[in-house]
Amino acid sequence: MHKLNKNKGYSLIEVVWSLAIFFILLSFILSMEIRNLNFKRYSLEIGKYSEFLEVLKNTLVFNNEYEDIRAIVNAKGNLDSQYSFNTKLFINSENLNLESLKNKELAEVFTLEKSNDLPYLEMDIEDKADGIMKIDLNLIFKMMNQTKKIGTSFYKGDY
Repeated sequence: MHKLNKNKGYSLIEVVWSLAIFFILLSFILSMEIRNLNFKRYSLEIGKYSEFLEVLKNTLVFNNEYEDIRAIVNAKGNLDSQYSFNTKLFINSENLNLESLKNKELAEVFTLEKSNDLPYLEMDIEDKADGIMKIDLNLIFKMMNQTKKIGTSFYKGDY
């Protein structure tokens, strides 16, 4: 009788298949990790901008009176009217941080010129003749090659 020749090891095909499966799983795990890191970076940026927007809004609502905001508009826009007006003020990217809000006066932070650089904040002020001011704060920034905007609105004055 002839002895059957049985190899007890792995063939080359089995090794190639196991490596292929391993690399497919590895690429799937790495792509998930990269997406997770991008999402984390996105969340941190959104959180930073939201915090700045919230601090600015609270500063304008609780630490400034109607006349203070009107004085900033008058100083920046040379506005002499006692009646209603619409104006836009901007915070450029160099002042778009919490340290600027803490260490500078609001009149120093705002400017009339819109920056071409992102991010920047746009404050749209609509003053009505009856002593009520509507303020829209819009923060425009670039994230993942798209221009995005987050904003808030509030009223100031006697209402």
